[in-house]
Amino acid sequence: MDLYPEFFSTDYMAETGDAGRLPTSLDVLASDVHSRLEFHRYAFMDCVGIKNALHCVIEERENLQQRQNAIDQLVAEKDSLTKKNEELAAELESLKEQLQARESSDQQQGSGFQQSHSGM
Repeated sequence: MDLYPEFFSTDYMAETGDAGRLPTSLDVLASDVHSRLEFHRYAFMDCVGIKNALHCVIEERENLQQRQNAIDQLVAEKDSLTKKNEELAAELESLKEQLQARESSDQQQGSGFQQSHSGM
């Protein structure tokens, strides 16, 4: 990432700066460039971190959307099965009533048949 690390290292800055003299315009410029490069390096690292975090959030959102779709599908299937179960229960109840009606009709016919044969 460092384009010219030897020019902007703290060692270079210490070598060029003499404790007894004021910094020259080249020293100030080198320090400014070094500061800006550090700022941009940290900004780039922050951007990469944000990109990675955003990627994780997008993946998690996709996973949650798939789970929600599966839940919605299961709820729809459950509703369909519940409705079918209710229809089958109503049909079963109807068949029970028909069976009871036939049994009572058969009993009435059986007793009527016995009375007609005994009356002869």
